[in-house]
Amino acid sequence: MNSHRQSATPVTTMRVAPLKLDVSPYRGGENEPLARWFVELDAAITARQLRDPIQQVLFAMSKLAGRAKSWAYGKRLAEPHCFYDLDDFKRELKKLLNLRRANFGLAQSFKASS
Repeated sequence: MNSHRQSATPVTTMRVAPLKLDVSPYRGGENEPLARWFVELDAAITARQLRDPIQQVLFAMSKLAGRAKSWAYGKRLAEPHCFYDLDDFKRELKKLLNLRRANFGLAQSFKASS
């Protein structure tokens, strides 16, 4: 009679330690490319292993400065759940900056015609 004894083989998984990449603060200025900041932000979120959507938004907000920071925290103060996830936050920030740039262009053309 052959009896085989089965035993569980321990499985080891390699855990990759989070890497703390930094992100330049984004102010929303004319010469600051938003797309580049988004790339920097996404890289840092991935490296830091932030998987929770709210943590991702809070991290992104912590990397804002100046007018952009005032806008984001003001919006969150008025409505604590205003950003559902990082994509929503990015869309809202992009919309705000496009509106601001359009208004700036309108003001410039008004000055030029005066």
